[in-house]
Amino acid sequence: MKKDKIIILSAVVVMVVILAVFFMFPTLRSYITGVPVHFSTLDKNSTRADIIELYGKSIGTTPSGLELYAAEFLNVKGHITVEYFENTDHVFMVQLAIRSSDYDTVADYEHAVKKTCQYFNSVLSRLPKEDGALGGTAWQNEAAYTAYVFFDSNIFYDEQGAHYTDEEKITVFQFNTYTEEMKQEADDMNQKLEDLLW
Repeated sequence: MKKDKIIILSAVVVMVVILAVFFMFPTLRSYITGVPVHFSTLDKNSTRADIIELYGKSIGTTPSGLELYAAEFLNVKGHITVEYFENTDHVFMVQLAIRSSDYDTVADYEHAVKKTCQYFNSVLSRLPKEDGALGGTAWQNEAAYTAYVFFDSNIFYDEQGAHYTDEEKITVFQFNTYTEEMKQEADDMNQKLEDLLW
């Protein structure tokens, strides 16, 4: 009888420790959930309130209405840009831009990008991976109506809007949601392209 109580108590302690690790360490949790810590609480139903909870107070908006945030994940500084579905608070796309201008050297920037790329590759390893339309890497979670992509860019955003630069390197890590209608339109377009090719 005493042995049974010890076994049950040990099992409860192990479960409490596992749950504590799960909630206290978001980066470790991301390997279980399959969602990068950069977008950890976001899904197809996310709203402006979820964005504020994850990134804090906005540091500004662009003239076109994109919201701007500053963030740091995995000890890597980033600039967050958030776009909503038209005239709603429903999240459409979130981009984390890592900019070389935030680092002392290009090597430091490249290390930050490499670290983040490896992390995304690991956390998203259960999803189908393909070449992204912008020359990067993309993952799509069809069941959750979400997608992730990373790519190099020459565009950055601030309160004056979008700016093109060839003076610095920028890598973008993106999360976006889509609707059933958007998925159907994409499938129809892909089918038309296949029909034209054959």
